Amino acid sequence: MAIREDLVASAVILQDPSVASSSVENRISFLRSKNLTQEEIDVALARTGGNAPPTPTPSRQRYIYPLVAPPTPEKLEQDKKSIEEQFDRAFTLVEQLAKDTESLKTAEKERTEKLDAAIADLETVMTDLKAANRRREDDANRIRDEVQSLKDAIPKALENQKGLTDGRLREINTELTSLKTLVSQRMSSSVSTPTSSTFLRGASGSISGGASGVGSTSTPAAPSSAPKTNGEKTAVESTTTTPAAEVPKPTFPSAPLLNRSSSPLANMTGKKSIPAWQMAMANQNDTSSTQVKADEPKEAAASGSSS
Repeated sequence: MAIREDLVASAVILQDPSVASSSVENRISFLRSKNLTQEEIDVALARTGGNAPPTPTPSRQRYIYPLVAPPTPEKLEQDKKSIEEQFDRAFTLVEQLAKDTESLKTAEKERTEKLDAAIADLETVMTDLKAANRRREDDANRIRDEVQSLKDAIPKALENQKGLTDGRLREINTELTSLKTLVSQRMSSSVSTPTSSTFLRGASGSISGGASGVGSTSTPAAPSSAPKTNGEKTAVESTTTTPAAEVPKPTFPSAPLLNRSSSPLANMTGKKSIPAWQMAMANQNDTSSTQVKADEPKEAAASGSSS
């Protein structure tokens, strides 16, 4: 291997008195720290007038020297590359960590925004629920008040309706009483009228005489404007006096009032019918009028034969 003269020339510092007094091992170590080879060290010591160091034993060179020897440039370069690689890995990890941190920050920000939106929606829903609950409570209170007012008003309405119904029933009872009185009066008058008419007809059939006698048996209801002189006039007079003997059918003015009653009882009834006692009175009146009409031809014949 060629000797590097520049490095050997730099070893002249060994000629300094302070350095020359040091031991040979120290001077050799110093030269090795300058990256001089063993051959260059020997040349430098020879030029400075120092004694060459003894040749080291192989065991020392093999086992101890590698432990205490300074690193070579190749080793330093290798260590430098290793350190640079470690720094590169560290920087890569730092960059990756920065990217992950940024992504985590972005995700956390999005999650925070979503959480804020969800909280806002929840607050809105809670507000709506509170408003709905308040409205429901107001409606419940209003319904309760209305039900209470109805509970208070129904007994009063029933009492008023009961009073109206009692008044209507009293009116109906009064009308029925007056109707009963009127019917009794009509029945008594209708019974007395056919009796007197029959008596007068019997007396007229037994009397024989002229037209003046026949005229005297006529009822007062048929006035005579001319003297009766013959049988024809007597027959005519008997015919004219016959309607007076007929009994008129009684009318009941109170019945329409019952039909027009606005009481609840009148509305509850079904089909309106004529009472039985009214039907009996009507049949009796029809029978009386039929008998009177049947007696008229007999009276006329009796009057003609007597004349």
